[in-house]
Amino acid sequence: MSDTGSSRFSRRVCLVTGAATGIGRAVAWRMAEEGADVAVLDINVDELETTRAGIQARGGTAFAVIADVSVPDDVRAAISQVESVLGPIDVLVSNAGVPIVGKVHDITLSDWDRTFAINTRSTFVVVQAVLHGMRERRRGTISITASSAALVAEAGSAPYAPSKAALVNFTKQVAVENAALGIRCNCVCPGWVDTPFNDPAFTSDSERVETVSRQVPMGREGLPDEIASAILFACSDDASYMTGHTLVIDGGLTLGPT
Repeated sequence: MSDTGSSRFSRRVCLVTGAATGIGRAVAWRMAEEGADVAVLDINVDELETTRAGIQARGGTAFAVIADVSVPDDVRAAISQVESVLGPIDVLVSNAGVPIVGKVHDITLSDWDRTFAINTRSTFVVVQAVLHGMRERRRGTISITASSAALVAEAGSAPYAPSKAALVNFTKQVAVENAALGIRCNCVCPGWVDTPFNDPAFTSDSERVETVSRQVPMGREGLPDEIASAILFACSDDASYMTGHTLVIDGGLTLGPT
């Protein structure tokens, strides 16, 4: 349970994509603790059920929907299901992503296209679908999960880093177009976080430890709950005058070599 003792999301409907594990699950559970009705979306059926059960265990109303975020019609249908069951979406956390990496000279076109379909295009689709209702109601908050990789260059980070860099600018676009309607949009840029998402980046535990120790001034990976804390802040009224912002949570990784 969160020790914030607050109910910042009481009577609010929140949708979290990419919620089966890691950051998305942590966000969903924390929002439930703070009074939200939480819808969670992912393609991983078994893990998503664990997330859904955890929402209920924390006293929240939960609704889980299975969808492939790279298929626009599936995303739009899922959002319609959420709103028919829980009501209009007040808070969107667009968190789904895939960690496909490689060097520019040897990645395949299919890898490039799949990465942008899941990391970038799907964010556009889900944000656009939710925005229609938010604009009618003249309220809403959106958080988009980008990455510290969006802000620096590192050999072997294509196509992942460019797909996340696009989200940083997309966040600003959504923010500037909707601020006058009472809708805020911010993005978070996590660094290395101890989740299954990052497992494919390493061939061994020792490589993981060495990479993190070398790149991160704080000397460790972040925890999903640490990223969730920042996302909840950005989506809450505590951040009521913040929009279009890129919130970097990376243990100092983007500060440069130590």
